[in-house]
Amino acid sequence: MSKIKKAVALWHEYGFKTTVSLISNKIKANRFVQKQKARKIVINSLKINKNEKLNPELTLSILVPVFNTDADMLKCVIESVLNQTYQKVELCIYDASDTEHNYVGKICEEYACKDARIRYIKGDNKGISENTNECAGISTGEYLALLDHDDILHPNAAYMVMEAVVKHGSDFIYTDEATFSGKITNIISTNFKPDYAPYLLRSNNYICHFTAFSRDLFEKNGGFNSEYDGSQDHDLFLRLTDSAKCVYHIPEILYFWRVHPGSVSDDINTKKYAVNAGISAVQNFLVQKGIDAKVSSSDIYPTIYRIKYAVKCCSKVSIIILNHEHLLDLKRCIESLLTTTYSNFEIIIVENNSKSDELSEYYKFLSENKKIRILTRNRKFNFSEFNNFAVSKAQGEYVLFLNNDTEVINSDWIEEMLMYASQNDVGAVGARLLYPDGRLQHCYVVTGAGEDRVAVHAGLGLAGNDYGYLDRIGMVQDVNAVTGACLLMKKTLFDDIGGFDEKLEVAYNDVDLCLKIRKKGYRIVYTPYASLTHFESASRGNDWGKENRKRLVSEAGYIKAKWGDGLSDPYYNPNFSKDRTYILK
Repeated sequence: MSKIKKAVALWHEYGFKTTVSLISNKIKANRFVQKQKARKIVINSLKINKNEKLNPELTLSILVPVFNTDADMLKCVIESVLNQTYQKVELCIYDASDTEHNYVGKICEEYACKDARIRYIKGDNKGISENTNECAGISTGEYLALLDHDDILHPNAAYMVMEAVVKHGSDFIYTDEATFSGKITNIISTNFKPDYAPYLLRSNNYICHFTAFSRDLFEKNGGFNSEYDGSQDHDLFLRLTDSAKCVYHIPEILYFWRVHPGSVSDDINTKKYAVNAGISAVQNFLVQKGIDAKVSSSDIYPTIYRIKYAVKCCSKVSIIILNHEHLLDLKRCIESLLTTTYSNFEIIIVENNSKSDELSEYYKFLSENKKIRILTRNRKFNFSEFNNFAVSKAQGEYVLFLNNDTEVINSDWIEEMLMYASQNDVGAVGARLLYPDGRLQHCYVVTGAGEDRVAVHAGLGLAGNDYGYLDRIGMVQDVNAVTGACLLMKKTLFDDIGGFDEKLEVAYNDVDLCLKIRKKGYRIVYTPYASLTHFESASRGNDWGKENRKRLVSEAGYIKAKWGDGLSDPYYNPNFSKDRTYILK
């Protein structure tokens, strides 16, 4: 859609003043549209009905521990369960309210008398974890789900969860969600989530609501642990997803999280103990997995965690740089590399058709450094073939592909990437690249998006202190692809997957490499804690010249034919725009 058509569409839907405001700020425009999408879901929710029955018809037990709950909020919660289009639900309530809030029990008992699907007991306040375990104790369903005592479910939430169980064999299911204040149509924010991303889950409890899981999975993992009250969900989700047979994400807003004074959704600082509990939950989860790491809150937000994995060995890293002319770019790059705190590395420069005498002299100077080798490839430029050639000569256990138009920002960047690349389940790691003016050039690649529907850099052009939608650019996370401008991986894996596809001479070869890594069952991780400046396309120019454009179109066609639906990005929510202008902003 052209920019003019987009502006007209916004004008018709939201009015002239709003449109002018939104166009002046693309970031606000994208987030505004996301809120409006969530609001429409709410307004249209009662019009949607699932009449077909699932076979088998399993029971979903929805667990709701209540404590001094506001009467109107409590009624909304109960009715949102009773109004589910899937009838085989039971509402399991454990009431820990004090004597000053006896009305809570009366309301629950009144509803229970009218509907046999409600199971209610009164008891002492044992804390949120044990209270929820008490709910589970009176439940009978094959699957359990969590609902807070002041929130609301979409009418189709139970049906869609059980549909995922029946159709996909899922034993852990989660959905998208929205926060609201007052009326449910007053949407404050949305949480459109990626598919299961374990490294992101360690960084932040992105799963949150609405969540369901098999009774067997819950009981085998010991249920809730009161040691982590305040972040008990995060602790549970880490353990359950790690041992689940099939984690399934439903990219629909099926849960509405009420914002009111005192709620965590309103201000995490009202419950600072939850932050400490979250840090402990992640730390102890990693300990149980035998992973040596240190967890702390990040500088961005208390419940976004920074994990420093121990780099146990000092494996050699081969840094591969392709170069044609561009003496100053190369000098800047090499000088910054030599400030790197990680000592066991070599630099392999692949020289291609340069004529400069000054560059030749610089190569002679570099050759005196035992860490640096110069290889010559005097033929037509082919990014894939040149890098494959360099890897065949590399001595390192790891290979790090790096553009010559980059400059290191933080000197411990290799350690920050290596701590993930050395994990058994990780195939490749990418870094955060910034333009010289501090704007974001790259965090990771969204595949199946952009003009050619192949790949787009997420958050392109954001201010350096803007971490995008829900601050996710500031989190370590699983992604589908990262740029070859700075990519670290094991050499053995590179050889195993056949390296870069040499039919992709310039563009999309990094995307193809990452998809091959993913096909092998490995994860791709992006870390914002390895930062470099990227003087993008300084080496070969941009892709908009006539010949370059022709080549780009050809390579886009090739990779689309090769991967087809495999380009679809599981970590990029389908509710987001695939227009390059709005990717993750």
